[in-house]
Amino acid sequence: MDEISKCPAPTIYPGARVTGMSSIHPTCVIGESSWVDGCSLAEAVRINRRNVLVDCSVGKRSYTGPNTVIKHAEIGNYCSISWNCSISGSFHDPSLMSTHPFTRLSSYGFIESNLGVEADPVRIGNDVWIGMSACILPGVTVGDGAIVGAGSVVTKNVPPFAIVAGNPAKLIRMRFSSDEVALLTELAWWEWPDDWISGYMDYFSEPVTREALFTLKSLVERHVTSEGS
Repeated sequence: MDEISKCPAPTIYPGARVTGMSSIHPTCVIGESSWVDGCSLAEAVRINRRNVLVDCSVGKRSYTGPNTVIKHAEIGNYCSISWNCSISGSFHDPSLMSTHPFTRLSSYGFIESNLGVEADPVRIGNDVWIGMSACILPGVTVGDGAIVGAGSVVTKNVPPFAIVAGNPAKLIRMRFSSDEVALLTELAWWEWPDDWISGYMDYFSEPVTREALFTLKSLVERHVTSEGS
């Protein structure tokens, strides 16, 4: 894929389709043979090859790997979604006689018009890393800074900055201490303008410590004060 910064308009590769009144930022890239339907893609989003995105929003600089399907989902900024992932989808009611969608969709010939598809959206926070072949079920919320291990099946909400893995996914550990999580949440760096991130790159290149976060918080507060004066 081309460098996003050099794209004057969305880069849509051969075989890719954008349908359903989608809103695509000019700096986005959509890989070959992907389908984006009824979605909102923010600044510098990269959708890889052979993806399907339906009824979802994707925050700035988030990206996907090949062969990933995302439906009925809200995804934050700076998320890293690997290949072969499945996020959300339609609900199949286990209380009915059949879980097949012929009871709701007219294309199967049993009803005259669609009754609609129940969708319980997935909500994924900012700076979330989802490993290859992970599956996140409808209705799940994944908090900011969380990590979902490769091959995991996520059936329950994931706390911010937690690492989960397995089938069903279980908490492995927290990435940081409770104090560090609170500071990171307060900083919310994923909402910063680009020049702030560029100015504080040293803090992104070193392991997180409570002392470094306090220092960064102080610098950011001064930055805000100077800009407002």
